[in-house]
Amino acid sequence: MALFKQNDKLMHVVSFIIVLLLSIVIVILEPSLLKDAPTSLGTIGSFATAYGVIFAILELRRAKAASQQAKDEAKKVFFAVTGLVTAREIVECQATIQLAVASIDEGKAIPSAVLCQVTRLYSQLFHKEMIDEHSTHRKNRSFIESYSHNPNASSNGAVPKNTKRALIMISSDLGQLQGATKNFTEQVI
Repeated sequence: MALFKQNDKLMHVVSFIIVLLLSIVIVILEPSLLKDAPTSLGTIGSFATAYGVIFAILELRRAKAASQQAKDEAKKVFFAVTGLVTAREIVECQATIQLAVASIDEGKAIPSAVLCQVTRLYSQLFHKEMIDEHSTHRKNRSFIESYSHNPNASSNGAVPKNTKRALIMISSDLGQLQGATKNFTEQVI
């Protein structure tokens, strides 16, 4: 079978030879199959049909193997593209976190748009972890969200320590995810 898989033409030639030899043996054993023109035509048509069925079966097997290979390649491409999108989101979130931390370090309030961007991207990247009420990911997001609702944070520049700590932890989570994504895309491509 391995020989057949390597060379599709050889499979068809071998199956044709087998059907041809089988038809010759059958005609020799039963000469009445060629007694007149209509019977001969029916006999030849039967053997041609048998070869056609074998040919179709071989082509179906080949098509199935090709479709499976295409499916496997499509999965690889899907995961590679997903990895690249995730990598882009990670980089975008890290840049947004840097803006937020810079605002904190300068004693300024973090702009709401920056907080929304961090929350949105972090929730997207760790959507499975956000389901667990006790996960550190969800707690980090809560610190960021609570900062945006703290009226004292914007008016006097005071920033809760938990917000900066949460931003640094989020950055660490993103770094770990980025390492996993980078290793994955390198293996796939």
